[in-house]
Amino acid sequence: MAIFFGISGGLTSIGPIAGGYLTQWTWRAIFWINIPVAIIALYLIWRSKPDNEKRPAALDYRGTVLITGAMALIVLGFQQSSTWGWSSVATWACLIVGFVLGYIFIRWEQRTPEPLLRLAIFRERAFSVETVVLGLMSIAFVPFFFFASVYSQVSLGQTSQNAGLYILQFDGG
Repeated sequence: MAIFFGISGGLTSIGPIAGGYLTQWTWRAIFWINIPVAIIALYLIWRSKPDNEKRPAALDYRGTVLITGAMALIVLGFQQSSTWGWSSVATWACLIVGFVLGYIFIRWEQRTPEPLLRLAIFRERAFSVETVVLGLMSIAFVPFFFFASVYSQVSLGQTSQNAGLYILQFDGG
């Protein structure tokens, strides 16, 4: 975990600055930055020679349909709540049916011999706590990067590269 957070923290500091400079040139360049990252990742995978043993397993189609339906309806319900309103039957129907499908997915995954997601891993306390902490951090930091960038450019009149430096002040980098 220390290696993961060290690398993530370092790249989180570099990302907004690099993105700011790239968008000064052209906004499409933010997609090009993935090419050298992918090349480095492929090289490191090749270099590490990971286990390539095949473990064929049947795809859990029922689980796939259940979780896809659940997530789609939950996201739709939350997304459209601003348009449909919280008093709308459609908003609540999407949310309720989505959560019911999520519950059915969990029950199905616990019973099927080859699950889409092994839910038993959540019995490990360390894994569960790390997952909750990362989820809560994402809820806080992902919107922050977006809104801080927009704020620094629109309200403060900064360039996109200076917006990256502005975010860096709050990143702790």
